[in-house]
Amino acid sequence: MLLKSESQHLMFTLVDACRRIFANCNDLTPDKVTEIREIMRQVRPSDVGLPENLSLSNIEYIHVLEEPEFNIAIFLIPKGKRLPLHDHPRMCVLSKVIFG
Repeated sequence: MLLKSESQHLMFTLVDACRRIFANCNDLTPDKVTEIREIMRQVRPSDVGLPENLSLSNIEYIHVLEEPEFNIAIFLIPKGKRLPLHDHPRMCVLSKVIFG
């Protein structure tokens, strides 16, 4: 998946922030994840290689990056579908709806 230069920069910025902030998960506070949230607010479908008019019938998962302290993934959830309620013990989960 080739991304435009600006999109690549945004995603590299997100990964760098995650590496820095999640390096010490024992000292994680809401204030420390603010930088990540602000970067995530800028992410658009094109930044992750998705078309704006994507049409799906099933939930799909795209693995983006897995590191020891964090993972980045994309869940594609069609209109009318839901992810089952579940928890992530001892994890900090940040999510963003990028369209739909």
